[in-house]
Amino acid sequence: MSETPQNEGQLTNRLQRVTDELTLLKEAIHSGDVDARVLREFRWAVDHIRLSAWAVSRWLEEEKERGDPYRILPFLVAERVRRATSLSSELTADLSAFEAGVETPGLSQLYDATQQLLRCLEPMVKKPKDVSGRVAWDERKEP
Repeated sequence: MSETPQNEGQLTNRLQRVTDELTLLKEAIHSGDVDARVLREFRWAVDHIRLSAWAVSRWLEEEKERGDPYRILPFLVAERVRRATSLSSELTADLSAFEAGVETPGLSQLYDATQQLLRCLEPMVKKPKDVSGRVAWDERKEP
């Protein structure tokens, strides 16, 4: 993950330009009329970038300290689950409100990916049943 000094300088300059642009954008958002859905998408993107920057920073710190950079992966997976849950809820609302439909590009791929995700999730979240078909443990207790 190490950069050459020239690449490091270019990356630093790019980050500074983006920071300046985001500052101007923040001021424009505060003074203008922005569609709430567009603003929510922007906030989601900024949050994703923030988390990615944190993950890279932590990874580099762990490597520098001769630690285990893979320790951050469970946090990143949990964050992905949180984001996927939120995104799924928003997409469900869009589909229910007919803001997306059969003409929306990518729905078939989304369906396939969702089916694959469900196959992976099912054994992790489905309550095991005994031979009679009853739930094998007290249903009042969540795993």
